[in-house]
Amino acid sequence: NLHAAVVNNHEETVVALVTRHNVNYSDPKRQLTLLMWAVEANTLAIAEILLKNGALQHLTDHTGYTALHRAAFKKNE
Repeated sequence: NLHAAVVNNHEETVVALVTRHNVNYSDPKRQLTLLMWAVEANTLAIAEILLKNGALQHLTDHTGYTALHRAAFKKNE
């Protein structure tokens, strides 16, 4: 599935599966979007694919953080 492809850095699968209809999917529990998962996995190429396919950068998770917040946190780790 698309979520697993993002988390496991499978670029070809992401390209094959991503659409404007599913690019902003977020998991129901933590509300992490695919873009947030790509940031968490430190996969820039996947993040770029998602952004080019319409991923919204302003969406927030269950704590109110965006993918940009998560990227900043990752940089400081």
